[in-house]
Formats: sequence, structure tokens, C-alpha cells
Amino acid sequence: MLMILVTAFASSRILGEKINKYWTLAFATSLGGCLVIIVHVPKEPHIYDIETFLYMITAPMFLAYNAFLLVFTVIMIRFTIPKWGQVNSVAYTLQSAIFGSIIVVALKGVLLVFTDKFFHWVPLICVLAFEFAFCYSSNT
Repeated sequence: MLMILVTAFASSRILGEKINKYWTLAFATSLGGCLVIIVHVPKEPHIYDIETFLYMITAPMFLAYNAFLLVFTVIMIRFTIPKWGQVNSVAYTLQSAIFGSIIVVALKGVLLVFTDKFFHWVPLICVLAFEFAFCYSSNT
């Protein structure tokens, strides 16, 4: 999240854009949100093997979260983005955030390929999920 803010700030300087009060308010709110998340992040165990990763991604709440994301994404692609996508960028921002949450989990699975000693099917599924989410998010 901080990298997004740094990139936005640097691009405004490089491109010579004027920073208005709404941009400053958005920047301050995002920075405050980052600080709140960093301070209140729960301590979680590190995932070093595929079995632990598989156990965590098959948890009922994680599966419910992904089902909600799938339904929300289909609704957005079918109704929201065609109707309001050209007028308001919030639809694309929400879709980008959804794909970002999928990409983080998928990249963790891909990372386990290089640290684990044997081949497993879970990282392969994560690679495919990452490719789909990344390609779709860069085309929207």
C-alpha cells in the first residue's frame, strides 16, 4: 500500500501535475490507513511448507471469502463496470483491490515452489490464479 502512495506522489512530481486538496486528503487518508493496518496487524505463523498452506487456503472462512469475491467480481464485470466504468474510476479501483487480494495469496503459493523440496499441485493452481488475475487486472 505504501508503494502505491509513493508511486502516485512521484508520478505527480515527474508529470508536473498540480496536487489539489482532494488529492492531499486521499493521500493522508491512505497513509493513515496504512499506519492503522501496520499497528494492528495480528501475529500469524509463517507458512514454510505446502501442507500448512493447503490447510490455510481450505479453511471455511477463506473459501467463503473467495466465493464472495467471485460473486462480487461477476456482478462488477457484468453490471457495474460497463455502466459506470467510463464515468467513475471507483469500479476499476475495487476490481483492482479484489485482484490484488487474490494475487497476494497466489504469489505465496508460487513462492513455496522454490522453498519446498517436492512438487505439489497447489503451487501450480496458484500460478494459474496469479496469471488470470494479473492479466485481467492489467487489461481493465
